[in-house]
Amino acid sequence: MLLQEALIEATRYFTRDILDTEAELFDSCPLTEAWAASIDITGDIESTVTIHIPQKSLEKMALLFLCEETPTEEVLTDLIGEIANLIIGRAKVTAKEKGLDITISTPRFHGNQEPIKGGADRHINFLFEGEVFSITTHQEQR
Repeated sequence: MLLQEALIEATRYFTRDILDTEAELFDSCPLTEAWAASIDITGDIESTVTIHIPQKSLEKMALLFLCEETPTEEVLTDLIGEIANLIIGRAKVTAKEKGLDITISTPRFHGNQEPIKGGADRHINFLFEGEVFSITTHQEQR
């Protein structure tokens, strides 16, 4: 549960302090297609965390974060990896402050794809500018 709490706190930091807007927790995940990037976590927890962001939301983030009004596919590819790195990296710091020792990998880009419906241990959904984006964790038991 500590990892999920750290991811929620890190996502709120990213949207509030970096994008200068808000993202609220949202109960359901109606994503049909989204850009995705994942990072592996090792140490006290073994998990893969994946960020899924619909193209419209990612384009809005490109405008707020990079001042890119019409981002190319290359920009969106780089941005989803950077967002994953920022959110999960911040969650790592938060988790460490609470006594959890973890290491993170570099982001892996999965493209603009249908989100994986099964297999995730936890879906954390956020409402951002009228669109939903999701963070999923796939945690291995130790």
